[in-house]
Amino acid sequence: VFIRGELAAPSPMGSLDYVSPDALAVLGFVVKNPGDIVDTVVSIPSGSLAAAQQALSDEHQQKGFNVRDDLAASLGGEFAFAMDGALMPVPSWKLVCEVYDPNRLQATLQHFVDLHNQAIAQTGKKPLRTAQESFEGRTYYTIAQADSGPLLEAHYTFDQGYLVAGPTRVLVSHALQVKTAGTSIKHAGKFLELTPRDQHANFSV
Repeated sequence: VFIRGELAAPSPMGSLDYVSPDALAVLGFVVKNPGDIVDTVVSIPSGSLAAAQQALSDEHQQKGFNVRDDLAASLGGEFAFAMDGALMPVPSWKLVCEVYDPNRLQATLQHFVDLHNQAIAQTGKKPLRTAQESFEGRTYYTIAQADSGPLLEAHYTFDQGYLVAGPTRVLVSHALQVKTAGTSIKHAGKFLELTPRDQHANFSV
């Protein structure tokens, strides 16, 4: 899947502050239009952007809910994805994205899950479940496929203008600890050796 749209100019990337120096792979970028990311994601199950746009348009007309626009309006342009830990038994993926409106994003995600479950109610497919819990004074959210293993779970929270997500709450909590301690990959010697040796400190790679 290729991201449709243009990368923005290199800029500071606070999303990398949540990625540890032990990450096996990291992809970070800034886009001019967050809607391009939403278009890419929603096109995956539909097979094409055109099919996804038609499905979302039909849904908007039928139910008055515009997934694409609500998600795009909630997000900033900065995204980071990392494989930050063990690959087995559950891959330690980590997603960090800039969020302008956490409340709107959370409401949109919940509404999307509700509509998805309504749509498949008569198909025999497993629904998605959501949950939230408080831990150490912070709210963590979960989206998972019902009666499935941890491979089909996503846990996330909001922190200082970012959504931080991973396969377990433990990994998400560790990401917050990395941020607080200032020990992210941005400060790792091996990572700094890979950055261009010029006057530019910012990037979108």
